[in-house]
Amino acid sequence: MTRISIPFAVVVLLFTVWGCSKQSGPANVPSVQQNNKLDTLVHMGAKINGVSWLTDSVYSNFITRPSDDSGVHDLEVTSVNRNGGDVSSINFHISNYTGVGTYIVNPPLVSVTYYNAQGRHFATSGQITVASDTLYAIIGTFNFTADTVIVTQGEFNVQSP
Repeated sequence: MTRISIPFAVVVLLFTVWGCSKQSGPANVPSVQQNNKLDTLVHMGAKINGVSWLTDSVYSNFITRPSDDSGVHDLEVTSVNRNGGDVSSINFHISNYTGVGTYIVNPPLVSVTYYNAQGRHFATSGQITVASDTLYAIIGTFNFTADTVIVTQGEFNVQSP
């Protein structure tokens, strides 16, 4: 039985290593632009307390309630920045997302949370403005205040979920 377990463990380990390798260059996902094969425009950036902040990764999701067949859904946008090992994140949640428009921060319906080494910071004021919502991308701007964190000049361009 030991002879079977060791080769099996080696095979599993090899698949794990090959499956987790990361390639450099543009993300190999559907583009936010028509007719592009690789995505180079997906991003989120802002000034946090006056310091430039740019994501390493950002993605969006639609959340549909299982008991609701109205077609109304929530939009979630999650971004991560790994600046020299210091991880920070900005997350949006817009309940009853309807597309292009301005969404005023009003937790829990419209919430923004900033995470950093000091903890979780919930926005108490601000807005998210969706300027474009197409089959390919959701594009907009944002600003908010969360505790002592002031976020200005925020912009995002994410792949449509």
